[in-house]
Amino acid sequence: MNIRNILRKSLLDVLSPLAVPKNGIHILNGHFLSKNSACDSSVFIKQLKLLRNNYEFINVDTATELIYENSESLKTTRALAFSFDDGFSDCYHAIAPALDSYNVNAAFFINPNFVDGSNEYYLDFIKNRVNTPNKIPMTWDQIKYLSNNGFVIGNHTLDHKRLSELDDKEFFRQVEESKFILEEKLNKYCDYFAWPYGQQKDITDFQVDEVSKIHKYIFSGCDYTKYKSRGGLVINRRHFEPFWPSRHLNFFLSREKN
Repeated sequence: MNIRNILRKSLLDVLSPLAVPKNGIHILNGHFLSKNSACDSSVFIKQLKLLRNNYEFINVDTATELIYENSESLKTTRALAFSFDDGFSDCYHAIAPALDSYNVNAAFFINPNFVDGSNEYYLDFIKNRVNTPNKIPMTWDQIKYLSNNGFVIGNHTLDHKRLSELDDKEFFRQVEESKFILEEKLNKYCDYFAWPYGQQKDITDFQVDEVSKIHKYIFSGCDYTKYKSRGGLVINRRHFEPFWPSRHLNFFLSREKN
């Protein structure tokens, strides 16, 4: 752990006990259970148990619709919903079972070429696209199982490329072909899209407009204190990971949402 991270952790340890939970619906967005290769639900179950002291857990499709419709319940509810990007096998083996124990679902955003890729593709993907060693993708059978059991499967592009760096032809290929594959594999319409890397700089206004023509919901991975961005076309999520200390996450979630 570098000096910056040590100082950040120390500051959060001091400030977290002072945080007071506030009403609002947060869609949390993570990636994997832990940085190592183990798939043990216990670390996430522990975090969920502590979060449940302050928040109701609701299905991600319910949270999405409430935010999309600007529901009055955003002011009176204190709730969390969950999503995970990149489709690592942790989602099937550990994250989904942990959420199942609370009778709540999540959205899993998938890169189809990561699922189908050769060993060479896989090594490039985990090193250069997501920088996450020791992680393997879910299989299509696992993704189908989750889809058939109440979990939402969303489009995360074919190859996890930074969309803002692509020309129009490659942008459309990344988004449209990925959506087509997901719908063909799962026999369901794909309404959900989250762009890779998740920051506002990683997708252009033109690209957001085009994505919105073929997806009902678009998600960022930033600006979580605002429910929406990009003229209301984008729903903002709060980054977290299941191995984070719950007290630190409570500190971030104590900020007002608007």
